[in-house]
Amino acid sequence: MNREGTAMGAMTDIALERRRQIEEEGWTPGHDDAHTAGELLRAALIYALDRSQNAPNYREDGAPAGWPWGADWWKPKDRRTDLVRAGALCLAEMERITRAAAALKAEKKGDGSVNLAHVERHRKAIAAQIDALDALAAG
Repeated sequence: MNREGTAMGAMTDIALERRRQIEEEGWTPGHDDAHTAGELLRAALIYALDRSQNAPNYREDGAPAGWPWGADWWKPKDRRTDLVRAGALCLAEMERITRAAAALKAEKKGDGSVNLAHVERHRKAIAAQIDALDALAAG
């Protein structure tokens, strides 16, 4: 069955890309868990930008402004492939957030209260992500 042009085909391609990132690139859940400052989501947004409509500014090393890693990891292709990569990076971020929430739940104290230092760390990380996305959107 030809899945091109269907929602199921797009979701399958995103899941396959996520698996490729893990198996071939080594971007395991443990590795992704270290990216708490919005790097995965920023990379997804940059890949999702339609460069023909919203050309990003570029750094001296050739990567777009806001790109969270070195230029060697900026590998744009065609529009659809870039959107699949963006979807896989969003999926990686959603998985990371789910694991972080589970860890937070596990850190609850016996009396049902929450470890406030842990909550504050996550609040700061989310605020930093929002600031970075605002700066990226402002261009």
